[in-house]
Amino acid sequence: MAVPSPRSLPFFVLVLLHTATTLAVLVPSPALRLAYHRGPILSGPESIKLLVTFYGDFELSERNILQIFLASLNPSVVQTHHRRSLRAPLNSAITAGSVASWWSLTQHYSDLQGLHVSQRLDMVKTVDDSYSLGRRLSASDMEFLAKRSLDREMPNALAVIFTAADVSVDGFCMHACGGHSFAAPADGSLIRETVDDADPERVHGNGVHGTGQVMVPYVWVGNPKLQCPGYCAWPFARPQYGPDMAPLKAPNGVGVDGMIISLAKLLVSAATNPLGDAYYQGEDSSYKPEIGEICGAKFGAGAYPGYPGELLQDSRSGASYNMEGSNGVQFLVPWIWNAESKACEGQA
Repeated sequence: MAVPSPRSLPFFVLVLLHTATTLAVLVPSPALRLAYHRGPILSGPESIKLLVTFYGDFELSERNILQIFLASLNPSVVQTHHRRSLRAPLNSAITAGSVASWWSLTQHYSDLQGLHVSQRLDMVKTVDDSYSLGRRLSASDMEFLAKRSLDREMPNALAVIFTAADVSVDGFCMHACGGHSFAAPADGSLIRETVDDADPERVHGNGVHGTGQVMVPYVWVGNPKLQCPGYCAWPFARPQYGPDMAPLKAPNGVGVDGMIISLAKLLVSAATNPLGDAYYQGEDSSYKPEIGEICGAKFGAGAYPGYPGELLQDSRSGASYNMEGSNGVQFLVPWIWNAESKACEGQA
């Protein structure tokens, strides 16, 4: 099967949907169907290996929150460290879900071999980059950073690039809060995984990670704290467009909690559609709504334009959240599409 070169492949972007028009997708129609287009996903017994780059200056608290969220995706971490917050929520009728249970919704997505999205994510590498490419980055810069983070062949590798609040990225705050795509070999050759239809057990190639020449799926998330909190950190900032809603209090900080929302959507989309040819809605190759996008800005039951849904509120800090990670750290995580129940949900 012919595969477009990375230069002709669209840079998949995430747009946080909070305007009156785009929020119409918050309640999907019964006919909505996220189709599988036979491409590879980040699946199998191998963990998803996260290669994390912090580009620019981050506050220590921001770095810690991002890393805690990534660690909280693993069931074993939550089983060992998860506890209910000692601060009783004001709306006790709602219970906090776990970040790991949210990620487990991805187990309903499988590849041609019947292997499901990996339920373990391991941070195997962390890189600190002090503006090596300047303070304005392009999509090609993201490809470079992703490829640079991988120094050896690694199955199920996923580069995660966080850009600091003073870094400008093409499209950031205009139509995107982050994005995901993949970095291909410099010569443009792609080694793809294919399954022999006559013998589904016979797999050719080595999948997303390639053989010798490595394809690196990557996620990029920008810090909107200074540039566009109303666009990329809603509901923790007054919305830039759409219904005028007083902002909620962020549990960890407006900028980093905005990053968590974008990161969550992009991680599930990258895991289920790393090369743009796996799980997305419809058949239009130029527009591919993914698992992390089609539920819009829904964070709880009863969500509608300008209202994120029923949330928990910490009785001491007043912060709003819907899930807890390791050590009871509070997060607001968007609901995603559950392929089994055919609905937007926040917990398995």
